[in-house]
Amino acid sequence: AAPVEPAGIPILGRVAAGTPILAAENHIGELSLGAMFDRKGPLFALEVTGDSMIEDGIHEGDYAIVRQQPTATPGDTVIAMIADGEEGEATIKRYREDRGAVVLEPANAAYRPLRFEGAERDRLQILGKLIGLVRKV
Repeated sequence: AAPVEPAGIPILGRVAAGTPILAAENHIGELSLGAMFDRKGPLFALEVTGDSMIEDGIHEGDYAIVRQQPTATPGDTVIAMIADGEEGEATIKRYREDRGAVVLEPANAAYRPLRFEGAERDRLQILGKLIGLVRKV
């Protein structure tokens, strides 16, 4: 059976992040994660661990909303599986290409880019593209 999405969260208006505005409750719709993100392919979510993407505003504990797709365009933030023998490790990084190599770049100067060229490219599988984040505070 397909999972049942809980009822949406009511959207009661807007709040200013700059100059304060009059706070008036005004039901303007509902927030449903399924409806919030375009459906140009299957979606899945992963909880983020670590701080390698912190400079892009992606923090530990965030939920990455990912559109499942096997390819990426340079500049995309992707979820990639890196094979290591029988094991694999998923990572979230910026995707770019450089002289025939695929480079997965962190958004934190404390980490080094991961470079895959030649036969090493076979270890890399793009699982999807980041299309949104959900954060609980």
